[in-house]
Amino acid sequence: IQGLLDFARPPEMHRVPHDLRGTLRRALNLVEGRARQQDVVVHEDFWPAPVMFQGDPEQLHQVFVNLLINALHALDKEESEIRIIAKKGRTWQERVTIEVADNGSGIEAKAINNLFDPFFTTKPFHKGMGLGLYMVKNMLEGLGGRIEVASEPGKGSTFRIVLADIDVQ
Repeated sequence: IQGLLDFARPPEMHRVPHDLRGTLRRALNLVEGRARQQDVVVHEDFWPAPVMFQGDPEQLHQVFVNLLINALHALDKEESEIRIIAKKGRTWQERVTIEVADNGSGIEAKAINNLFDPFFTTKPFHKGMGLGLYMVKNMLEGLGGRIEVASEPGKGSTFRIVLADIDVQ
């Protein structure tokens, strides 16, 4: 177990300036084929111009990929969709927010408090080890951010990333 936790711990961070919009676009490109195979419509609402972020682009890319793949796993009906909304936050502590929302199966209320615990999963045994959201949370905290979740069974889930250490242009 300790070996798996060590594996799931994010590597040393390399803080470099990069375009957050480009990192999000790269993650979307990676999962677009899978979304098409599942007949999932992906809606994007991004910034029109680059948004520069001082952080590790590879870790942030992994965060986006994990959330998008989780959203694809949750989609279980016709007219399935994922919405990615990236916008400027309301305060300096929330300089940027990025939401990944789906209209899938949702998450039971009793599971919400454990979602970011290592080895906790709502998926069948052969579909996941319960380390993805644990890794996402750790990476975001290492970047000075946080993640929030809202969900309603049968209606879908929204994962909201909040980043503060950012130069919004």
